[in-house]
Parts: sequence; structure tokens; C-alpha cells
Amino acid sequence: MAGILTGYVRHSVDDKNRTRIPAKFKEVLTAPLYFVPADNDCILLLPEQRAKEMMERSRANISVFDTDAQNPTTFLLSHTYEVKEDGQGRITLPSDLKKMAQIDKDLVFVGKFDYAEIWAAETWERKFSVLEKGNLSAMIAKLKSYGL
Repeated sequence: MAGILTGYVRHSVDDKNRTRIPAKFKEVLTAPLYFVPADNDCILLLPEQRAKEMMERSRANISVFDTDAQNPTTFLLSHTYEVKEDGQGRITLPSDLKKMAQIDKDLVFVGKFDYAEIWAAETWERKFSVLEKGNLSAMIAKLKSYGL
């Protein structure tokens, strides 16, 4: 791993769904990258190796005859897109993922170890901008339960 992604950066989306990956994130996130839907109202921005690992675990552990497991896999893979950067360094958020994450104009890129999350700024503000003491304590306790 080239580095560890931490922190957050605010950006905006233009009327063609374009934005830029923050410069400090591009130092770690190198192409090819993938947009992947997440179940917590954000879009994951995964390096290819991380996306391959996720898909390989799914392929190896889920029978092609297990429709209860295949349906979510079909959904996930059908809404996963390779990130394409234009000549001016912009990326285009897929419309379906932008809608799912409720991104309008402003968004937040959040560093998560070796990948990033893309949040609607409003959702990010509501969930994470103000950490109350009790809230922070609960989050730290949860991390401790995972050995951190």
C-alpha cells in the first residue's frame, strides 16, 4: 500500500455529474479505480485490487444456484463502474449511484485506509460533522470490539 487515506475533503459536482478526486487522495488511489455502491448512503471508490478481492470472495463463497445471495451480488455488480478520468482530471459520478447516495451539488471524499468514500455533504454533516462525547465513546467502543 502506497499510503493510508485519512481525513476528508469537500468538493462539488458540476451539472454533468463531474468532480475531481482530491490531490491528496490521488497520491494513494491510483488507476484503475471503481465506483461501488455502499449500504450506508455513500459510494465507495475502490482501487482495482480491493474491488477484485471483494468480487473474488463473493464468487468463491456464493453458489450460482443460491438466488438469495445471487440477487444482491447481481445488484452490486450491475452498479459497479470503472472510474474514467477525462483530459482535465475530472471523474463522472454514475447517475444511479449519485441518486442512491443523494448527492446533489456538494460532496465529501473521506479517506478509509486504502480506499475512499464519497458522501453527499448533507448526509456527511448529519452523520459525522459533530461528534458528541457519548457518540464518540460509542464509536471508539465499537472499534475496540474489532481489536483496534
